[in-house]
Amino acid sequence: IAQPWAHEATISNPPRDLVAARKLLADGGYRDLNGDGILESPSGESLKLRLIVRNTARPELIALLKSIVADLAEVGIELNVRELSPTRFDSEWIDTHNFDLIAYAYNLYPAFTDFDLYGTDWDIRTNIQGWNPGGYSNQEIDQAIRAALIEPNSDRQAAQLRKLQRAANEDLFALWFGFPRDLVLVRPGVQGFQPNKQWQTW
Repeated sequence: IAQPWAHEATISNPPRDLVAARKLLADGGYRDLNGDGILESPSGESLKLRLIVRNTARPELIALLKSIVADLAEVGIELNVRELSPTRFDSEWIDTHNFDLIAYAYNLYPAFTDFDLYGTDWDIRTNIQGWNPGGYSNQEIDQAIRAALIEPNSDRQAAQLRKLQRAANEDLFALWFGFPRDLVLVRPGVQGFQPNKQWQTW
């Protein structure tokens, strides 16, 4: 959670470590069985991931996704970035669920509005108003979301959101890539500010 009032400062991204990444995959039983540079599972399934993104997404997101292809190849993972029309994208993420990874351009707001990305109750496969595209489910996170949404005290709400962040750090549901030029508001003491999604996406 990027918002300073609820951010869990004790959590940080680990540094890039190819040796550690390869060891994690090897410990999980992944090996390059046929010498093609792509790892296979113990059952022989190639570690090829299909990522879908709207072809109308912001250009810097698509460029970033394409740059990750080479990063993952270094540890034996093949990433196929598929740019789909909005109609095809919606069909695949809502109806067929035909992807391994899904990418969005997403704007963060000063309050906590991201519960539908984590929460089991918003799984798109069971909730037509859902937004949880991968069907992520974690009971500890669900409990923290429910508690945060009904908590009137902002300090106790922030405590629940920090609990959520610690749980998600141990059970990763997504990768967040920031675009720091998308500044909305950081100055303290400004009151009456209303975030406007239309302004952000023009």
